[in-house]
Amino acid sequence: MDAYEELLALARGTARTMLAQGVAPRSFHDDGGSAVEGWVVDRLPTGEQGGDGLPLPASGVRSSCALVLDVDGRFHRYRDSSLRTADSRGRAVLTRRLELSPASARTLVGLGPGRPFDQATVLLEQLPWTAVARRPATRPIPAAAVRTPARPSWAQRPEAEPVAVVPDGGTERAGTAARLLFGFAGGCVCATAATLACAALLGDAARPVGLTTAGVCVAAGTAVGALRGRHGAGSD
Repeated sequence: MDAYEELLALARGTARTMLAQGVAPRSFHDDGGSAVEGWVVDRLPTGEQGGDGLPLPASGVRSSCALVLDVDGRFHRYRDSSLRTADSRGRAVLTRRLELSPASARTLVGLGPGRPFDQATVLLEQLPWTAVARRPATRPIPAAAVRTPARPSWAQRPEAEPVAVVPDGGTERAGTAARLLFGFAGGCVCATAATLACAALLGDAARPVGLTTAGVCVAAGTAVGALRGRHGAGSD
């Protein structure tokens, strides 16, 4: 295999690598309807002849020429030139010319100094990095694959601790006072009954005994009411 065949093999491998890496090719077309998809390898001198073998005039011409590698690994020369002329009335007329033609081995040799095709080989090896990469399309993420990130420990709220229900002190005191008054009233009733009974049985001599009995009844009733109040508060 000679140097030219090795270069063509490298060109085909480079095209496959570009497609595999998702490097987007550009579309190049000429005025005759020919078109290829590929990448610009290098800029060529613009002083070459046109596609029909006729030299283009230097005045009023804007031209660019590129070496293109297509997706099949073949080399092309692509020229884009604009010619400014004047019509019969003196008005400027701009004519654009697009030419696409196969690149010859002579064109590849003339890319740079050194052994034949050395510069073309270097340009091909650099092409995957010098070409503009295509941005891959964003694929939608399935809903099942979306995971809610776990909350850090410092962001989590502590669980509320159970709060013990404390009986209302005012209600407890009110119940105790009510039972105390009830016991006092009961003692008074018992004291009145005991005083009347002593007076009926003993007359005036029973007054000290009746008063003592009445005091004992009141005190006993009050004590009983107090005890019931404490017992009722504890049972609640």
